[in-house]
Amino acid sequence: MSFPNMDPSPFDDVRHVTEELSEERCWELLCSQDTGRFGFNYKNRVMILPVSYLVHDRAIYFRTSAAGTIGDAVPR
Repeated sequence: MSFPNMDPSPFDDVRHVTEELSEERCWELLCSQDTGRFGFNYKNRVMILPVSYLVHDRAIYFRTSAAGTIGDAVPR
C-alpha cells in the first residue's frame, strides 16, 4: 500500500493527494459516476475531453461521432 503524497505542488502551492487504488476500487468509482474525461493523443497533442459514459460488465461505453475529434483518434 502506498501513502498519500502531501508535498506542495510546484505550480500553485496547493496540496494534492496521490493514492494508489485497487482495481476493484477503480471499478467502484467508475460505476458511481456517469461523466468523466477521455484523454488521448490527437495530432501530436494531448486532448482531454468530457464524456458521458456507462459501465457494464467491467467495460466502459460512450458514444461519439465517427468523424469528430474522439472518433478520429480511436482505432477501428
